[in-house]
Amino acid sequence: MKEKTNQIITNGELTDFLITVAKRFKEADVNVCIKRNNHMHEYKGEKISNKVIDAILVSYINHVAMNLGMDLGLYSKHLNE
Repeated sequence: MKEKTNQIITNGELTDFLITVAKRFKEADVNVCIKRNNHMHEYKGEKISNKVIDAILVSYINHVAMNLGMDLGLYSKHLNE
């Protein structure tokens, strides 16, 4: 997806963007990100499994899409493609 500045994007472009960012986030070490930003949340537990991370990302993106009136139907397998 091309970067856009000061432009309105469609719902489809937004969900495509969220999926792209989620894939990049997964490529980084998510647990390192969580630990680095621990001052911004209350989680202090053990390392989070990739399955849990996938579930949270997919649930969030589907939730955003639903609030835009879209039935995206994103599965965790789509984040691993």
